Amino acid sequence: MGSLAVASPGPEFAANSEQWEGSTCEFLILRVLRKEHADLRAAIRSVRTLAKLVREREEPKQAELTTVGDLIEDLAAELAAHMLAEEHAVFPVLLDLELAYVGEGPISMPARRIEPLLRNMSQQHSATGRTLTRIHHESNGYHPPAGAGVEYKQLYEQMATLDAELRRDVRLEDSILFRRATQIERELLRGGPVRGRQQIA
Repeated sequence: MGSLAVASPGPEFAANSEQWEGSTCEFLILRVLRKEHADLRAAIRSVRTLAKLVREREEPKQAELTTVGDLIEDLAAELAAHMLAEEHAVFPVLLDLELAYVGEGPISMPARRIEPLLRNMSQQHSATGRTLTRIHHESNGYHPPAGAGVEYKQLYEQMATLDAELRRDVRLEDSILFRRATQIERELLRGGPVRGRQQIA
């Protein structure tokens, strides 16, 4: 994503990034599906529900909730469309590409199509990052106003958690999974499918 400018990716990402660097696309995609995407879907459902509740109770007193609530809905829509696109149109292509790389299947996509496809996904990450940055700004860095109720505080706490989860997912995809897939395509273009799994530098 673009400039999220909130929290660092955290110790979990740092601790696992070296291990993930040497992982296959298959492993990374399973990690994204079972962990990142599952967590994000649960988090955004909870945030949307809580945001609606807080708006009903607090909006007349706190004008910022109108903007924050609308941005949360925008974010939810962006994430839903993006994750579906990855799961149905991107990840299957990357898995086929890796099978071709290890000599277990044909290349199912025309040459030099992977990089533009992944670039489009990264651009969507950046667009979602801009929405998240706006939420961070409008919510005063996820700090509720003085006198905010319990649900209000919970909403901003959950948004901060969602911010961190999005950052982790994007770092894993852009910096590791997408980079690996791009390297695989370049290897295939240089020498065609290989027999036997190889480590990509």
